[in-house]
Amino acid sequence: MKKQKQNLPANFASKRDQILAKPGTNEFGSDLKLANLTSPNTYKTTGITAGINGYWESDFTWNSTAGYTIGTMHRHQAAGPSPDDVFGLIDDRTTLSRIGASAADKKFYENNSYTAVILNNTTYIIKINLWGTVQGMFIDFNNDRGGYATAFQARASGYKDTYNVDELTATTKILKDLFGDAIDLYKAPASSTAFAVVGIDQDGKLIVIQCP
Repeated sequence: MKKQKQNLPANFASKRDQILAKPGTNEFGSDLKLANLTSPNTYKTTGITAGINGYWESDFTWNSTAGYTIGTMHRHQAAGPSPDDVFGLIDDRTTLSRIGASAADKKFYENNSYTAVILNNTTYIIKINLWGTVQGMFIDFNNDRGGYATAFQARASGYKDTYNVDELTATTKILKDLFGDAIDLYKAPASSTAFAVVGIDQDGKLIVIQCP
């Protein structure tokens, strides 16, 4: 497992619990910002913000004053991580190019960035493993984001109905089918940061592999 517990903010668990405690069905989330690029375990204090129209968006910054956004965490009600969550990392990586970040900064972001999706019964962490592959997929996504989301949900709904599984299992399975080894996906139980690897076995079934 590449994303170790010590690379998460020290207050990751408490912030997760605060987000889950927010009322209603709106998405709430928080940016995870490093204070500098020399100490990857030193995070700045960030607040929790509400989504707009049910969708939470990151406030990406990349400077020593506001902090270096290396991760995000936000709440889902029932579904697992979505393509939006993966491509959000590409959006932020694109911002680095737009603001003229150095090659070293862009590589640092690629090596260390992640996003956490939290639910009442589990937490997921996504890291991009094959940036070139996901950037290529991003082109199709960016051409019609709404259509991409609709197609993904249709596949997940079909899997849910065919195999009689819950929405969380269905969306997670289709996400792994879609991105394969281009992403690393990790899962931890509620109230835990003991993450395990989520994969697909030789029979095409969703499996969880405990980290050594």
